[in-house]
Amino acid sequence: MEKQYCIDVIPRIQDEICNKILNDIEINKNDLFIFQLDLYDNEEYLTSVKYLLTREFSKEHKLKNPYKIYNEEEESKYNFIYNYLGAVSLKIIENYKYIDNIRGSIKDFLSLPDSSDM
Repeated sequence: MEKQYCIDVIPRIQDEICNKILNDIEINKNDLFIFQLDLYDNEEYLTSVKYLLTREFSKEHKLKNPYKIYNEEEESKYNFIYNYLGAVSLKIIENYKYIDNIRGSIKDFLSLPDSSDM
């Protein structure tokens, strides 16, 4: 029987948020912003990608939700975000001292989009 492995690392979290979680520095839900890119091929919906960012970062870069991407040129406008991303394990998030402050935001970040919204 083939072994199955589960990776519990959560990517696409701004490194500033990762550092605060890792160091048990308080974050409040109002400090967070879930940025969602909806990707299309012409008019056909493909998928959504979410990023957990600080609200300050989203304001600084004028990010709006959800942003619909129809071509590679539009997508390339958001490549700068990758320079600010990190990842945290689910276990570390679950043990974060202030998890109750951000539990709803984490749940929303990890949830899949409702296909009826597309």
